[in-house]
Amino acid sequence: MKTLTIILTDGPYISEYAEMAAKVAKAALKQHHVNIFLYLDAVHIPKAGQSPSIFNNAGEMFR
Repeated sequence: MKTLTIILTDGPYISEYAEMAAKVAKAALKQHHVNIFLYLDAVHIPKAGQSPSIFNNAGEMFR
């Protein structure tokens, strides 16, 4: 089985970057191992208690 590694560096609500990565990772799990590395501002993505007004809750997507 192949491995997909995704590296996120932007914060959770800078763009739809985190949401798209979560969707790609979820789809890839059907046939791949998936690694997700959170670096720099991306370490705030899984933080509990977020309530964004524009984007979907990125923290919920990565649970």
